[in-house]
Amino acid sequence: MKSHAVRAYPFPSAPGLAVDGTFGWLRGHEPVSRISLPYGGDAWLAVRHEDVKFVMSDPRFSRAAAMAEEMPRQIPQQPANRTITDLDRPEHSRLRRLLAPAFARSAVEPLRALARRHAEQLIEAMRRTGGRVDLVSGYTLPLPASVMGAVLGVPDRQLGEFRELADGLVAVRQLAPDDYAALVADLDAYLTGLVSERRAVPTQDVLGRLVAARDGDDRLSEQELVSLSVTLLAAGYVTTAGQLANDLFLLLGERALWNSLLTGEIGLDTAVEELLRAVPLNDGTGFCRVATEDVLVGDTVIRAGEAVFVALNSANQDTAVFDHPDRVDLTRPFNPHVAFGYGPTAASAHISRGSNSRRRSGRCSARPRTCDSRCRPRKCGGGATP
Repeated sequence: MKSHAVRAYPFPSAPGLAVDGTFGWLRGHEPVSRISLPYGGDAWLAVRHEDVKFVMSDPRFSRAAAMAEEMPRQIPQQPANRTITDLDRPEHSRLRRLLAPAFARSAVEPLRALARRHAEQLIEAMRRTGGRVDLVSGYTLPLPASVMGAVLGVPDRQLGEFRELADGLVAVRQLAPDDYAALVADLDAYLTGLVSERRAVPTQDVLGRLVAARDGDDRLSEQELVSLSVTLLAAGYVTTAGQLANDLFLLLGERALWNSLLTGEIGLDTAVEELLRAVPLNDGTGFCRVATEDVLVGDTVIRAGEAVFVALNSANQDTAVFDHPDRVDLTRPFNPHVAFGYGPTAASAHISRGSNSRRRSGRCSARPRTCDSRCRPRKCGGGATP
């Protein structure tokens, strides 16, 4: 039996927006390796594009089983509520059927105009200052917050409270267990109130449509609605804010790329897909999956009950799939990135707004009408993730 060295995980942060070089070495020498997590013990780590896709799409790897308290993880506590991303089929398929009408293209298309309008208002406000501005506090946080407020139908008078709760999710990895529990309780109470209001008075925002969703006699429970709302916040606000900040940090530091977007030389859709591939979001692993039986991944057997993490950022740098993956090529013609995961239960397959939000906000931010070549970044030693 092959012996595997156990490496502490997560690996040290690379400078700026780079991906730690350990991933590249592992892809070439040990594509499925053993890691030791801060909480819950050891697990496997898959780093190649092919293996990442396999683990994320094979039903023998369970997300639901990974929610057990003893499972390896990077944060002290497991998520308080299970969401669609923590379910296996057929439960996952049931929720997708109920979600589908609320996230039809016709239902969410108005959000594009809303996002663009808010983007232009925020940019104009920053320009009026006449000096240096903080893009995170002035743009990359308030833009997705305002869009998510519209998705959930948050009244204008409550936007301040909503932002405070949402901002807590941004810093969730830094929270002590008691602070995390308090945030969850406050967020649950607030979202339960929004759900109750829509039970009493139907609305046409996305949350209102979820409350009204039916599949025969089936409907979403109160807890499912609250959990889905938390998922929307995490995907549509937390990840989008981080993606926007890092995208702008990269583009404003690479003037040729920035100018090519301003002039329209590069197609925006292609550019956004490349930014999603090339710009790492956090460490790109998230929560693990658990093998429900012995499974061969590459040439390594994952035993039943063992946990495995997938490194999305590493998969997006795989030279077996991408030519010169270390380069940001906004015209890259073939780009099968896994920024949203892969398979029927991944974010890319969800009806949820997570992936659409990051793409939509990226399009609005990469070429807003009020932006010009005067935008210049302040020198910074690392990425701009909030």
